Amino acid sequence: MSKHILTFVNANSLQQIATRLLLIALCFLLTSQIAYLTAQVVSVSPAQNALNVSPNTTIQVTFAVPMDTTTFNDTASFLVYGQISGRHRGMIAFSGGNTIITFNPTVDFLNGEVVTVNITSNILSNAGETLTNGYHWSFTAASVPSAGVFAAKVDYATGTSPVAVFISDVDGDGDGDLAVANANSNTVSIFKNNGDGTFTEKVDYEMRGYPSSVFIGDLDGDSDGDLVVVNDTNTVSISRNNGDGTYTAKVDYVTRSYPRSVFISDLDGDGDGDLAVGNGSGTVSILMNNGDGSFTTKVDYETGRVPYSIYVNDVDGDGDGDLAVANLISHTVSILKNNGDGTFTTKVDYAMGGGRAPTSVSISDVDGDGDGDLAVTNIGSNTVSILKNYGDGTFAQ
Repeated sequence: MSKHILTFVNANSLQQIATRLLLIALCFLLTSQIAYLTAQVVSVSPAQNALNVSPNTTIQVTFAVPMDTTTFNDTASFLVYGQISGRHRGMIAFSGGNTIITFNPTVDFLNGEVVTVNITSNILSNAGETLTNGYHWSFTAASVPSAGVFAAKVDYATGTSPVAVFISDVDGDGDGDLAVANANSNTVSIFKNNGDGTFTEKVDYEMRGYPSSVFIGDLDGDSDGDLVVVNDTNTVSISRNNGDGTYTAKVDYVTRSYPRSVFISDLDGDGDGDLAVGNGSGTVSILMNNGDGSFTTKVDYETGRVPYSIYVNDVDGDGDGDLAVANLISHTVSILKNNGDGTFTTKVDYAMGGGRAPTSVSISDVDGDGDGDLAVTNIGSNTVSILKNYGDGTFAQ
């Protein structure tokens, strides 16, 4: 009988040990899962690359864990830009136990413009965790339905040999003004909108030799559109907006040889606009913003030969801005994926075909599956090429 009792006790002890081990394993698993749930973005609305979004939309972000509400603001951590309307301010609300953040813009977006949202690394979770490298995405506001028929052109005098134009509200009155790069005049002309689609006479600002591309964005955090211009003198020029659509004298930064295009985007998630410059020498120069509109020394990445156009978009869905570059002489488009901190992987090339000579690249969701596809113009074949995204930043050919 004692033997049976001993057997029962031993079996009971083994069961208790097994139960304890199971509880330890469950606790370890639970702890691991809790540790894994860091300050990560779970979902966003409007979705990445969404089209036909209402201009009066709110913007919503869902996080994996409760967030520290004191770290959210519309000046340094939750930044919203319309490509034409510029910086947007608004009210921020919290729900879902502070896991859901809703931004309600004070002013509606403009019809048809691309809207970019930058959630910066300045935000924290309740546990003090940062959103490493921030989070970045874009969508497009809906256009007003129309027949797509245009009135006869109206011409405005520029400088000599205008080669590039950018539309943005530079004086803060709610309409799109023009910035035109004049190659042989070595100037950029600003035309202010009268509010009805007619424009004032140009005001010229001096640049370096042969300005070939212009981009407008808020570089110094004061909510107005500053000018960025690349010049054949191997420089990129910065002219800051005084707040009324007039500009300071330029400050030049060194690029590689023969810069041809420029794009402003927050590449490292710290909330300010960095520069990506395509150089005819077969490189892209990345210049990081110091936070005040001044820039670090360039870091260069190899592209194809004579990169003629550059565009920034999150093509692989990881929340940062990747580079697409159209290479004129190589007849390719190069994709350089962001590592999350503003450094980039080695290029992956997509052939356009011999003699195509691609001159411009743009990114948008052309097939409605939520990722950014490529549209490339080819001057050598009089064609436009569409390369659809497989969803991971690789493309069909």
